Amino acid sequence: MAGQYRIKQAERLAEVEAAARLVAAAVRESYGGIVSGAVLDAMTSDDYVVPRIRQWWRATEDGAQIWVAQRTTGEAIVAMAYAGDSDDPEAPTPLELKMLFALDEAKGSGLTDELLLTAIGNSPAFLWTLPANDRAIGFYRRHGFAMDGASRISDHLTAGRDGVQPPTEIRLVRLA
Repeated sequence: MAGQYRIKQAERLAEVEAAARLVAAAVRESYGGIVSGAVLDAMTSDDYVVPRIRQWWRATEDGAQIWVAQRTTGEAIVAMAYAGDSDDPEAPTPLELKMLFALDEAKGSGLTDELLLTAIGNSPAFLWTLPANDRAIGFYRRHGFAMDGASRISDHLTAGRDGVQPPTEIRLVRLA
């Protein structure tokens, strides 16, 4: 991994936009066999991506951190992580890993390990993921996270798409 990628905090609107568009591409790669085509379409449409850009930019102005990983040859973003204070009153920890996505080309390189460490360190934190996302669950378990039994319907994944059944997510927590 060393020398192949560099991680930096997104500090410009263009970097936040690139991170949001990276998520759309990574969702297509990672969730293809996990969620329906309608959910994929909802999560990768401009109706979903464009509001996220504005939302994330405002969040960075309020202290949230969005990290991007780029190839050292060029500016292409291949992974991103977004962490910040949770707005969930029942959160098991104040820190939430809101997203960590990587393109297939970066998976298995150690980049996501480094990106997770950069985004949240070894702090107590929690995150939500899809229960059928075995690769992600295994990754987070290796980093000390465990399912705590909580689940939720992910309306945010299908926002604006009438008739699309939103998937359920499960919560993983690392307390120490």
